[in-house]
Amino acid sequence: MIELAPAYTSVAVFFDPVDVAKASEQQATYSIGWRRELALLQFQAQRKPRSAPRTVEIQSATIQSSRRLDEVARHAQISTEQVVELHSAADYRVACIGSFPISFMAGLPKK
Repeated sequence: MIELAPAYTSVAVFFDPVDVAKASEQQATYSIGWRRELALLQFQAQRKPRSAPRTVEIQSATIQSSRRLDEVARHAQISTEQVVELHSAADYRVACIGSFPISFMAGLPKK
């Protein structure tokens, strides 16, 4: 295995296919070992106590300066001021963290 990359609803497993091909004689053992290891990781994750959620306030001016603000307001059939107000007042939850400094947020108001 080279790397694991967790995503919102999946996990990508990167591996070296040449190394896997070289281990073809041990493939059944290798496969069983992987399944056992993944099951153990899942079990440990379920048993691990979750830390209390915490709130982090992040200042952002991007919604007010966004060139798509008018488009969002038209789509939602509300004023641009209401878009800014709704966006600014919401509490967002980090759903997952992507590559680069990007996080995927949940909690956008339905309106």
